[in-house]
Amino acid sequence: MDRRSTIAIRPARGKDIDGVLALFEAVAAEGRWIGTEPGFDKDRYRRSWEERIASGSDALIVAADADDIVGAIDLREGERGLWSFGMLVAPERRRQGVGTALLDAAIVWARKRGVRALTLGVFPHNEAAIRLYENNEFVRTEVVERSPRRQNGEIWDIVIMERRIETR
Repeated sequence: MDRRSTIAIRPARGKDIDGVLALFEAVAAEGRWIGTEPGFDKDRYRRSWEERIASGSDALIVAADADDIVGAIDLREGERGLWSFGMLVAPERRRQGVGTALLDAAIVWARKRGVRALTLGVFPHNEAAIRLYENNEFVRTEVVERSPRRQNGEIWDIVIMERRIETR
């Protein structure tokens, strides 16, 4: 069922932090989709997101279904002016267009600010995410082999992908 019509894609507000943190914790607990695993410093993440929302320098965009945060995309400027992002979608809301809507919002955000490219790292086994990115003009630029070490001792590769942002 496509439930995109019930989803609002918007910049995060201070009151969204608890929902974003709960979503982040749930996805981390799955142990497959993001680099962060259970046991992370929740207060550090909370402070970082609060500071970023207050400053407006980076972007934290959420997918909200009423008061529930069901997705988030976190864009930040890194070294040499490169912008990277991470995205989360609640397990029960995957394959319903939430990730596509968040990615579309991130591209619009980047274009408005003159960002020339977006980059991300994704695990090779996350085939659905890779397909989403490739369908949105992201290309694989490199594979970082055997990084990072997981809590269970496994070491996974990371596929680096990038999309150039056309300015209009």
